Amino acid sequence: MKHFLVATALAAALIGQSFIAPPAFAECVVKLGVVAPMSGGAALWGIAMRGAAEMVAAEYAEKGGLPVGSQKCKISVVALDGKYSPEGAAAAANNLASQGIKLIIGPIGSPEMTGI
Repeated sequence: MKHFLVATALAAALIGQSFIAPPAFAECVVKLGVVAPMSGGAALWGIAMRGAAEMVAAEYAEKGGLPVGSQKCKISVVALDGKYSPEGAAAAANNLASQGIKLIIGPIGSPEMTGI
């Protein structure tokens, strides 16, 4: 009987958890695009830029999210290789735009800026 009561209490607790609404953090996502060289001679710059964006996203996640209006949103980083070229940066920027991403960090250098 004792095991039955423990199992029943555990089951009730687990079922109760499923009815708790998820936090607003999960409902709101801000996508942050990064266009930077991820390959080639300038890759270290681009990888550092992506890492910085991911670090900021993690810091806001620890705080419960980025304040946007009355809610807190998760930051999702989408980093694409601009290849330190006009063509690569244009393709990356178009890809981000097609995903509806409106906040873009980058580019790093003038070849990518020409493409964007």
